[in-house]
Amino acid sequence: MKNVIFLLMAALCFATVSSADEIHLATTCNANADFSHCSFIRDRPVLDVNFGQFEFKVQDLPTGPVIIDYYSETSFQYTYTNGGGDVLLLDSSSNVVAEGAFLPGVIEAYPHSGESLQGSIHFSYLNADSLGIGTGIIQGGGSFVYLHDVNLWPATNFYDLIIDGNSPPAPTPESGTLLLTLVGVGIFGLVKVLR
Repeated sequence: MKNVIFLLMAALCFATVSSADEIHLATTCNANADFSHCSFIRDRPVLDVNFGQFEFKVQDLPTGPVIIDYYSETSFQYTYTNGGGDVLLLDSSSNVVAEGAFLPGVIEAYPHSGESLQGSIHFSYLNADSLGIGTGIIQGGGSFVYLHDVNLWPATNFYDLIIDGNSPPAPTPESGTLLLTLVGVGIFGLVKVLR
């Protein structure tokens, strides 16, 4: 009986601290030497980035309205108040391994030294087996950052994509974890009293 209770308590503790794996993809592109293979936002409906064995496509940005954070003759930045858009991750055979949309709060900027885009993504479809973050078809979260900086020599584009097999965080995940821990401690205490 002691072994069964010990195993249950160990499983309960493990469940409160375990998390799914994530995949982190990053690359750069020399905008001067390889302009045709670098992807830019301005004047293009699609952002297309090659991460080696994966290809990431931003096919649409979220729809407006936008909040103008600042604006001048040489630079501006705005925030999308709605989520949306369309993002895909394809494998080397052009099979879709992830599909999702941006969450509200995407920031697009055009400083005098380049352009940038950053935002969180909700993936409604993740092929966890193909991505190496679990098994089956799951949902999850992630983020994407793009930066084109002409102040660096040579002018360089940076692309960074993180895909997390965990579902996007709930507004108050701590209370569920705390409740689960308290239930485990209560069961442990009850077993000690009953012995």
